[in-house]
Amino acid sequence: MSGLGRMFQSVRGTGFLTIIIVLIAAAWQSGCKNGEQPIQASTVATSSMAVNVRTIAVQTNTFVESVRLLGETQADKDLIYSAEIAGRLEYLAVDFGDMVQSGQILARIDYEMLKAQADQVRAASDLAKKTYDRLLTLREDELVTQQQIDEANAQLIQAQAQLEQTETALKRSEVKSTISGVVAGKFVEAGEYMMPGTPIVRILNHSTIIVIAQVPETRVPDLTVGADVSVTIDALKDTFTGSLDVVLPQSDPESRTFTVRVKTPNPDRRIMVGMAATLTIAVKKHDDVIVIPQEVVIEQVDGRYVFIRNGDQARKVKVTLGPSENKSVIITDGLKPGDELIVDGHRELVDGQPINIVR
Repeated sequence: MSGLGRMFQSVRGTGFLTIIIVLIAAAWQSGCKNGEQPIQASTVATSSMAVNVRTIAVQTNTFVESVRLLGETQADKDLIYSAEIAGRLEYLAVDFGDMVQSGQILARIDYEMLKAQADQVRAASDLAKKTYDRLLTLREDELVTQQQIDEANAQLIQAQAQLEQTETALKRSEVKSTISGVVAGKFVEAGEYMMPGTPIVRILNHSTIIVIAQVPETRVPDLTVGADVSVTIDALKDTFTGSLDVVLPQSDPESRTFTVRVKTPNPDRRIMVGMAATLTIAVKKHDDVIVIPQEVVIEQVDGRYVFIRNGDQARKVKVTLGPSENKSVIITDGLKPGDELIVDGHRELVDGQPINIVR
């Protein structure tokens, strides 16, 4: 009688539940024959199968460590021109999008009236000067008194002061641009009455772009003013070259980050103000280091590993990582030049598994 039959006979009459338990035990005993568990047999079968892999030779390279920051573009020069005197906006010379040159008149406030007043005061000043000079001549012949000369001198001083005031007002009535650029804002229309300080137009010059970004305090010591910076504008799908202009010396009290300014030439004005930019600042160069693709590193609870070729088998090697950049990472320990690093098929491997090298 078989072992299973003897088990059925021994439990005869003990009930249906007992029979079920005996069946389960028999199945387990059959699967564990000779002390081998089914799950272990499956693992052994998997590890004995050869896996197709691709390898590269480990070698030393130069690795440039960078800081990546997100920023926003600003114009190098961005000015709002306002009224310096009270009066009616007599003339507005520009509109949105107009290009202006440095020294160009943007607007005039009561200019004609102030010019007439200045002409009148200038004539009075010229007359006062001539009168004073004539009296000085007559004094030599003792034909005028000193009092007359003093009165003429006082009138001349008063006239010159009035002339200076009116000419200053006339000068301030003309609003001129101090930079070349484009009209990016217009806040009033001709005919409006305005007070001193009323905004009139905004002019910006973005032939040079400033990118403002925040850098963590831990990376500030790595930055060098004047360093080359790669400026990527996703909206333009293009990358430009700039330079680190300044690192402001005070941090943001909430984020504990510092503000950096990067200057980028923009002669064709392709980069617009307010665009998002990605800054890549080279901060450290590592020579003769082992660099591998970051994707071949396997993260596990007890550390980080890679697989290398050991004859016709895969060998699992624990590694120590250094700085990473652009999907590459420095290996500071665990690999040496000449090792064959498995870069494809490594996710399916276990230590000692047979491998086939494919090209």
